[in-house]
Amino acid sequence: RRGWLLLLFNSLGKWAMIEVIFLMIFIVVYSLSIASPEEGFYNLRVIIYPQWGLYANICAQVLSQLGSHLIISCHRRLVSCATAEQERFERKFVTRPANLPVTA
Repeated sequence: RRGWLLLLFNSLGKWAMIEVIFLMIFIVVYSLSIASPEEGFYNLRVIIYPQWGLYANICAQVLSQLGSHLIISCHRRLVSCATAEQERFERKFVTRPANLPVTA
């Protein structure tokens, strides 16, 4: 029952990386420089420098996605083991009479 919820969170978590991608694009592209027509009157230069918040965000998102993959892997392994155990239990303890006639 929890499998669909785990897969939903996993697919939504991948969209969180778009924020990091846009920030990286802005760092590369957004270097604004405005200068006056007359030399030395005014000069404005805007540069984005990545700080520790960006790096912490990237690390948190990567760790979150790795954890999500690990949890989904463990869930799938648990479901397959439980299904195999259920089938073994049914084969062992659910007996079908062999000498009864088959009716349609």
